[in-house]
Amino acid sequence: MISTKSTEPGKELNQVQVGSNPIECISVNTELKKIGVAASGCVRFFSLVDWTEIHSDKIEIMKSCGKITRLHWTSDGSILTVTTSNGYFMGFLTVIPCLYSAFD
Repeated sequence: MISTKSTEPGKELNQVQVGSNPIECISVNTELKKIGVAASGCVRFFSLVDWTEIHSDKIEIMKSCGKITRLHWTSDGSILTVTTSNGYFMGFLTVIPCLYSAFD
């Protein structure tokens, strides 16, 4: 991350090591304060607050699906869609809504 402030142009603010393989795509969700990074058939998530990896949210895609070509979140961040080079389209629930009911 590089600063664009006029008082500190070009100053490095932060960096994240995502792995040794090239990044295939990136998607940011400001609602959840997360960034999803796809590389090597895997989507890893990082917090926009402190730039730490959220290991519990990692999604692995089978190699037969091909290279990840696109990540996209719904506007509320509840679903992350992933498309691949072999034509797969997958949706992952990233926020579990509160479900409840009451009677009497």
